[in-house]
Amino acid sequence: MEAKNSKKNYKVAFRQFLSVNDLHENRLQDISPEVLRDLLDTTFDNYEGKASSKLVKISQVRSYLEKEFKIELPKSKKRKVLNKKRLHHTNKEVLKKEEIERLLAHFKNLHIKETRETIRLIHLRNYIFFRLLATTGQRAGDILLFTVSDAKRPILSIKQEKTGQEVFLQNACLPEIAIYLEKTGLQDKDFLFASGLARKPISYNQLLSVLKFESLRVLGKEITTHYFRVYVTNRLIELGYSNHEIQSVTGHSGSEMIDYYKKNKTQIKGLPDLLISI
Repeated sequence: MEAKNSKKNYKVAFRQFLSVNDLHENRLQDISPEVLRDLLDTTFDNYEGKASSKLVKISQVRSYLEKEFKIELPKSKKRKVLNKKRLHHTNKEVLKKEEIERLLAHFKNLHIKETRETIRLIHLRNYIFFRLLATTGQRAGDILLFTVSDAKRPILSIKQEKTGQEVFLQNACLPEIAIYLEKTGLQDKDFLFASGLARKPISYNQLLSVLKFESLRVLGKEITTHYFRVYVTNRLIELGYSNHEIQSVTGHSGSEMIDYYKKNKTQIKGLPDLLISI
């Protein structure tokens, strides 16, 4: 299902490219690869989106042209420029607790105020996902792999894909998860964040798009899921926990990464506790 949607997105971007430049796909072979590259680099200049969105559009059309029409395009300077502008995460990016709570309260209110049941469930799912990020400091990919059986436990057992580390953390979303499961009818073996008939986990990019859009509305800036992980790590450092204790929460494979956080972290003052209260 996801592959089908991806192909559809590529086709949509390709149609936009043809429309903006008044081109017909039957004549593409008559245009030099250099000219096509230059046209593509300017096609999405007026596209209402951030650098990352424009980069995706250009990449989609390039891939479509090269795969479907066997046209090999020269390297794009525009893609290089956009790649530098797009949002990258760094360990120096730190959210304040009040910012996280505002954002989570926003997701919670979207769920409460929505009257359409299907959309209401989507908002509840998003709230659970982002609250788990904020209260555990885990990577988004690991949380997406939670099964219903995993999520129903008061203590979460998380085996991290990247490092192989296993961590055990308090589940701060039990009441919301119970409501979500009652409404969705998901079974123990299903993924908690299942999507579509195949019940595969929802894509990371879809949730990232939601987070960027809503954080821009609420905080006035786009953030990535990594901001939550940085916050939890920095807060544990502030509270004076040892590297070993912090690793038991974050699952970092070595203490060197914790030392890097300590060296580069931004001080966060006046935070009475780690657990988010929203």
